[in-house]
Amino acid sequence: MSLEILAQFCGRDDLRGWMNAPFSFDQFTVATDGRLLIAISSESPTAPTAELPGKVLQLIGDAHTASSISDEWRRADAIKLSEVKCFRCDGAGSVTTTTCDDCDGEGFIEHGRHEYECKSCDGEGRHTEPGDGETCGHCKGTGVEALPSDFHLTIEGRAHSANSVYVAMLRKLPNAELCAGLLDGGVIAVRFDGGFGALMPMRNNGAA
Repeated sequence: MSLEILAQFCGRDDLRGWMNAPFSFDQFTVATDGRLLIAISSESPTAPTAELPGKVLQLIGDAHTASSISDEWRRADAIKLSEVKCFRCDGAGSVTTTTCDDCDGEGFIEHGRHEYECKSCDGEGRHTEPGDGETCGHCKGTGVEALPSDFHLTIEGRAHSANSVYVAMLRKLPNAELCAGLLDGGVIAVRFDGGFGALMPMRNNGAA
C-alpha cells in the first residue's frame, strides 16, 4: 500500500501534528485521524517519528494481536451503510470551494470597532458546493452521511454502531473486516490483507 493511499486515513490540520501524516512505530507504518487507525508492515522497523501518547501505542499493539484472533468478523462490504447522502457534497464525495465575497475569506466582518461572524459563510471564509474539486472533508470522500451503519455493538449497556463514513473508507482496503469485542473499551478491531486497525464506535444517537 502506498503512502498516498495511507494518507487518506490521516487527519486534516489537526493540532496533534502526528495525525496529519503517516508515522512509523516499531515495524509498522500507521495512519489515524483519532477515530480510525490503520497500520501496515514497514519494510524496516524504525523508532516513532513523533512523541505518541501511550494509549495510541497500546492500541496499535492490541489491534495487531486482535487481527490474528479467530472470532466473528464481518466484511466491510457486507455492512449496510446509511442511505443518507453527505449534506455538504450531496453524495459526490468532492466539493468545489470558493472564497466568500462578503468577508473576503476572513470569516468575519468589521463594523465600527466590532467584529462579527460572517453570516454568509458561517465564519468559514469560504463556500463549498458539490463538484469535482477537493475531497469532501465532511464525508472524507465517501459521499455518505456520518450516521450509524448496521454494524451494532453494546458498550456499558448502551447501543453503538460503526460510523458509515468509516466503514465506507475501510471498503477501499482489500478484504477489510470488522469485529466487536476484541479491544478494550469496545473499540472495534479491523483487519485487511496486509494490515490491521481499530475503529472507535459511535453512539446510536449519531455522536462519535
